[in-house]
Amino acid sequence: MKSLIMVLGMGFIVLLSGCDKTAPIFITDSNVTVLENQAKAISITATDNSDKVTITIHGTDAEYFNTAHGSPPTKIKGANATLDITFKTLPNFEVKDTYTFFAWATDNLANTTTQKITIRIQDVSCADGDVVTHHSIDYCEVVSPYTGSIWLDRNLGADQPCSAFDDALCYGDYYQWGRNADGHEKSTSPTTTVLATQIDPVQASVSGKFIVCEEQYPCYYWIEDGVDRNTSTRLMKWSQTDGSNVCPIGYRVPTLEELKAELLDVNSSEIQKDHIQKEGNDDDSKINAYNTFLRLPSAGARYPGGGNERNGMAGVELWGILWGASSAGSSWAPVITYSDEGALPFTSGVSNRGYSVRCIKD
Repeated sequence: MKSLIMVLGMGFIVLLSGCDKTAPIFITDSNVTVLENQAKAISITATDNSDKVTITIHGTDAEYFNTAHGSPPTKIKGANATLDITFKTLPNFEVKDTYTFFAWATDNLANTTTQKITIRIQDVSCADGDVVTHHSIDYCEVVSPYTGSIWLDRNLGADQPCSAFDDALCYGDYYQWGRNADGHEKSTSPTTTVLATQIDPVQASVSGKFIVCEEQYPCYYWIEDGVDRNTSTRLMKWSQTDGSNVCPIGYRVPTLEELKAELLDVNSSEIQKDHIQKEGNDDDSKINAYNTFLRLPSAGARYPGGGNERNGMAGVELWGILWGASSAGSSWAPVITYSDEGALPFTSGVSNRGYSVRCIKD
C-alpha cells in the first residue's frame, strides 16, 4: 500500500491512499523439453515487489502434475516464489508428447499475471522396451494405453518412428496380403504379371517382384488359380510368431479386431472424423491416426493396375491402410483405412494391393 500526505490550508492534513498495481513477473522459460520417463517437469519462478507471491496452475493438462505441496492449486509465500512441478505418471512420448497449462502468479494485493506453459516430451529410443531387430532394422516397443498390448513403434520396413503424418522415412513397406518379405514389399521393387504358384517362398521367377495385372485386365490375386483360395495358408503364415515371416520373433500381424480396439472402438484412440466421444480429436482422421501412440503415417498404397485400376503408388500423404490377419476371402482381406474423410474397418481389401503392416506382440 502506498500513501501520499498532502498539507492543505487551514492546517488540514489529508492522507490519500492508493494500491500497488504492479503484477508479479515470471522469470523462467515458458517452453521446456524433457526426456520421456523423467519425473521432473519444470520449476516455475515468479517475483514481485510485495511480501507474498502465490503460484497456481490451471488448465486441462494440470491434472497430470504434482506440485511441491501436492496437487494443484498450490500456494507459496515469498517475494520470489518457485513452484516445482513433477509428473504424476512418468511421461511416455508415444502416449502423449505435449502438455500445456497456465501458471498464475498473484501477489498479496491481488495483482495477477499468467503464463502459458508448454512441456514437450523428447522420445528416448527404446525407453519402454528392448530393441527388436528384424530384417536388419531395429524396432522399439510401444505399449497401448487402451489395451496394454505391445506393438512395434513403426510400420514394417520403416527407417524411423514417425515425426509427422507425412514423414516419408516412416512409411515403411507395402505388402501383398499374406506374402512374406521377399523384396516385393519395397515401393520401388520391380513388377511382374506372373502369378505365384506357391506361398512361402514364392517361386524364384516372382521373388522380389510386386505382382501386377496385365494392363488391360483387372485382377485381384497375386497367386495362381487353385493356390490357397481359402486363404488358410496365408493367414497361418501371417499369424506365425517364430520370426520366419513378416514379423519379428514373438510378434505377428494383428487381427482386424485388435486394430479396431486401438483405433476405432469406444475407449480407444477413436480416430474417426467428427467422433464426439474423443475430446480433442481433429476432424482429419489421418491427423488423429498420427497422434495415437502408434504414430501412424499416411503412407498411401501400391496398386497392381489392370483395367481401370490405379497403377503404382497412390495416396501418399493423403491416407493410410493397415492390413489385418483375420478371416479373408479368396481375393480380399480385412483392412483399416484412415484419411481426411474418416476412418473405417473393411473386410474387402483387395489382396494383391500393397498396404502397410504394423506388428503386435503375441
